[in-house]
Amino acid sequence: MDWTHNSLGLGLAYFDDGQYDEAIGDYNKVIELNPHPVLHYFRGKAHAKKGDYAQGLRDWRRALRGGIDESAGEDPRKNAELLRQKAP
Repeated sequence: MDWTHNSLGLGLAYFDDGQYDEAIGDYNKVIELNPHPVLHYFRGKAHAKKGDYAQGLRDWRRALRGGIDESAGEDPRKNAELLRQKAP
């Protein structure tokens, strides 16, 4: 479990530093072991920041299907709708 927490923490740090490809790589590793909806939400945010709105929207839809809600500190439904408008 320590490896998972370390990779998630590193992914969040990369995201905060604007290193979105690195963040996505670490989120991918964690999702392989624990496909929790909030992890898809974080990865979707990184894709959206890179301008890959379609992939971000796919991740956010997975997060919503998995039951994520405003506990993430944001409104995931509103954010998904904004991405839907930007995605091709």
